[in-house]
Amino acid sequence: MPPKVSERTVGWPRSGYATVMSTTVVKPWGDAPQPPTNALGRADEWQRRHSPVAFVVAVWKKFGDDEGGKLVGQLTYRGFLSLFPLLLVTVTVLGYVLQGRPDLQHDILDSAVAQFPVIGDQLRQNVGSLHGNVWALVIGIATALWGGLGVTQTAQDVSASVWNVPRRQRARFVSRLLRGLLLLGILALAVVSTALLTSLATALGGIGLAGRVGLVLAALVVNLGWLMLAFRTLTPKEVPWRQLLPGAAIAAVGFQVLLVAGTTIVQHQLSGATSSYGFFGIVLGLLAWIALLATVFVYAAEVNPVRAQRLWPRSIFTPGLTEQDRTVLDAQVQSELRAPQQSVTIGYHDHPDEAAEAPSTGSHRPGD
Repeated sequence: MPPKVSERTVGWPRSGYATVMSTTVVKPWGDAPQPPTNALGRADEWQRRHSPVAFVVAVWKKFGDDEGGKLVGQLTYRGFLSLFPLLLVTVTVLGYVLQGRPDLQHDILDSAVAQFPVIGDQLRQNVGSLHGNVWALVIGIATALWGGLGVTQTAQDVSASVWNVPRRQRARFVSRLLRGLLLLGILALAVVSTALLTSLATALGGIGLAGRVGLVLAALVVNLGWLMLAFRTLTPKEVPWRQLLPGAAIAAVGFQVLLVAGTTIVQHQLSGATSSYGFFGIVLGLLAWIALLATVFVYAAEVNPVRAQRLWPRSIFTPGLTEQDRTVLDAQVQSELRAPQQSVTIGYHDHPDEAAEAPSTGSHRPGD
C-alpha cells in the first residue's frame, strides 16, 4: 500500500508560502500502534478525553516544543541588560518634561521600580539622570534607548517562535525597530497609568479593604488593555484581536499575582543570597524576578496559538501522534524555511523503529 499523503498549509497563508506535504506511512495490514496499558498511558488517554486538561497539557507541551526555557532565558538576559538603560532614559526624560512637579516625577519613578519588589529601593538609589548640553543629551538618550530596545527585540523573537512564523516572513530591521519603539511607548504609558492609580489611592487616603480590592481590579483591567496592545504589536496581523485576549488576560493576572506575592518571593530568594554573596545577591534576586516575569509572559504567549489553532489534545506518553501533534511538528519545520524557493516534505511512520530505519528525505524543488 502506498503511503497516505495529506497536503495542508501550516502557519500563515501568505503569498509565496510553501505548502507542507505531510506523509503518513500506513502498513497494508493496518496494525496502528496501540496506546500503552500502563498507568502513564491511561493517564495520557484520560487527559486527551478531557478538554480543559488537554488544553493545559497542550500549552505545556508547546512550551517545550518551542524551547520555552531557552526563550525565557533569552528574555531574562535581555531584560536585565535593558533595565538600567530604560530607567536612565525614564529619569532623564521625567526631569525635563515634569520640571516643577517633583511629586509626579517621584510617583512615576516609584511605579516603574515597584515592578521589582524589595529590589526597587536599590534600583532607585543607583539610577541617576543624564546631564549636559542638548546634543550630549540627545546622543546619551539615544544610546540608552538603543540599549533598552534589546528586550523588545527578544519579545518579538518570542512571539515569532510561539506562532511558528517562518524566518523568511519575519519582520526586517526597520520594522523590528519601529515595533520595538512602539512597545517601549506602550510600556511607558502603562507605567504612567499605574502611577496615576497609585496617586489616586494616596489621595483617597483610608479606602479600606473594598477600596484596595477595587484598586487591584482597576490595575488589572488597565494592565489587560496595555497587554492587549503589546500582543497586538508582537503578533502577525492575520490574527484577530479576539484571539489575543486569552493570553493577555493570563499575563495580566499572572503579573498581578506576582506583584502581590512578589515581596515574599524575592525576600525568600534574597534571604540566603545576600548573606552569601552581598551585593551580588541583589543581582541574583533581580535576575530571578525578571525570570519569573519572563516565564509568565512566554506561557501566556503560548496560550494564544494553542487556542487559535486548536492545538489540543496532544499525546504525552502514547507512541502514536495526534493530529494536533503533527500540526505543531509541521509548523516547527516550516518555521525554519528561509528562502522563498524552499519547500519541505514531512513523513510520519506508525512505529518509531520504522522511522529509524527509513532513509532521510532529501531536499527537492517544486515541480520535481
